[in-house]
Amino acid sequence: MGHQSLIDYIVRRFQQPGLLPLETHRLVAGLPVLRIITTNWDNLQEEALHMQSKPLVKVVEDHELAFFDSGKVLLVKLHGSVERPNSIVVTGDDYYDVFDRLPESSNLLRTLLATQTLLFLGFALADQDFRLLHHQVVRAMGRHKRRAYAIQRRPSRATREYWLDKNVQVIAADVSDFLRAVHDQLALAP
Repeated sequence: MGHQSLIDYIVRRFQQPGLLPLETHRLVAGLPVLRIITTNWDNLQEEALHMQSKPLVKVVEDHELAFFDSGKVLLVKLHGSVERPNSIVVTGDDYYDVFDRLPESSNLLRTLLATQTLLFLGFALADQDFRLLHHQVVRAMGRHKRRAYAIQRRPSRATREYWLDKNVQVIAADVSDFLRAVHDQLALAP
């Protein structure tokens, strides 16, 4: 039925009244982090941050990076957001165009991967779009890329080895269980 019908379906689905942040959203919002990069279209992470009274700067388009504030959570939505249907990345061609469409956000992601230790939550490491995203972001770092971590429920040995070769250590765990353990270790309120 075409691209427009697909986007319309996504928007209607995620803008239904009564959608509330899941435990995972709330746990992420409770972490002492100031940078969150997501590929989710919904606004549940934003709502979870609001529920925790954490101010944020939401970036869906590059010009919004100008509003960066080091005292606020920077939430970058690489694959768009439901309130802006034209921003939604959903097809193969959309994935290939993300870095051209968002060059400054892409540069920020490259900088974070080059200078910070990142934790990937909820990403399907086997998905081609995630592999493309990771490859495009870290390829310039070569063998000097920083260690990153990814939480996966039941990663195969092949998945672990593939990503370890790319300096991403895959940790076998349920994301919610992992985040609860982090909260416990850091003595954070859930």
